[in-house]
Amino acid sequence: MPHPQSQSQIDQRFVHDLFTGPNDAAMVDTIIALSRRLGPAMMAEGLGSPGQRDLLAPGGATPKGSLFAHGPSGGLLAP
Repeated sequence: MPHPQSQSQIDQRFVHDLFTGPNDAAMVDTIIALSRRLGPAMMAEGLGSPGQRDLLAPGGATPKGSLFAHGPSGGLLAP
């Protein structure tokens, strides 16, 4: 019996080289397409730039990384 998948994750290794590695960009596109088809929530790790966020946000990825780190007060350091 298959186990339901509750979340897809885009690993930080792919996010890091998103703009410089054509294979990484292709892998990210594939993960987004698969996640949309299967319907689970999707998280992108290692976001460190607004450009990475802007590219992944339309795909529905929840950001996780230094760009979205929480400060001592618990508030976001960047939008």
